Amino acid sequence: MATTIKPGTASPRPEREEGEAPEVARENGMGRPRRRPIAFIVLGLAVLGLGYGGVKRLLWSRTHAATDNAQVDGHIVPILPKVGGFVAEVRVEDNQHVKAGDTLVVLDDADFRAKLAQTEADYQAALAGVSSNTRVGQAEAAIRQAEANAQKAHADLDRLGPLAERDIVSKQQLDAAQAAATAADAQVSAAQAALAAADARVAAARASRDQAALQLSYTRVTAPMSGVVSKKNVEVGELVQAGQPLMSVVPRRELWGPAHYKGTQVEGVTPGDPADNTG
Repeated sequence: MATTIKPGTASPRPEREEGEAPEVARENGMGRPRRRPIAFIVLGLAVLGLGYGGVKRLLWSRTHAATDNAQVDGHIVPILPKVGGFVAEVRVEDNQHVKAGDTLVVLDDADFRAKLAQTEADYQAALAGVSSNTRVGQAEAAIRQAEANAQKAHADLDRLGPLAERDIVSKQQLDAAQAAATAADAQVSAAQAALAAADARVAAARASRDQAALQLSYTRVTAPMSGVVSKKNVEVGELVQAGQPLMSVVPRRELWGPAHYKGTQVEGVTPGDPADNTG
């Protein structure tokens, strides 16, 4: 069948199949999502957020004094080794939190352990020489014998003195008694000194042993207080000297911040007011 189309009139459209979108809808773009309202909503929320922040800042500035001219300061504790040696371990890094007593650096302790072993052996030898029952008994017996001899010599001297004044005994006999008393006193002193010397050897050996043990303990460099590690300047394998700065520890509770304000900003500010680095 022929179809007649009059000028100026729309041509007839074929019937669309079920489920097919109208061409008019496709031509007008009605099938695509509308994005402009969403953009306006996002922009509006951004404006509201900025406005809220500005108002909050304004209200905050009326009750707070702020400055950019401030810094953080505090008591910085240097970490210095008390003995020298090669670094075996470094157990911390910069900005690490540590507690008092934590080990920061470990030095090679082989030489210190050998020194402690030697001094321990010397101490045990000295102790054995004095603590022997035979030797102690001999020393104490020698002291008692010398004291007894001195006591007799002084008694003889006291008895001969009055007799010499009456010429009953000779001056030579009196001098001999005096010499015997002096010699007896010297024997007492010598016996006491011998025992004291043995005790002194033990004390000296003990002191050397304790000093070696103390030096060994110094191979572990510990934190003197709790805080934050700062300015670490030591690495494994490095040879360090006693007193060489290895790092610092800054106690967190002893930090403060010197701040400089204008004269018009400190009105109403009193000592003890809280401060922070926010705002």
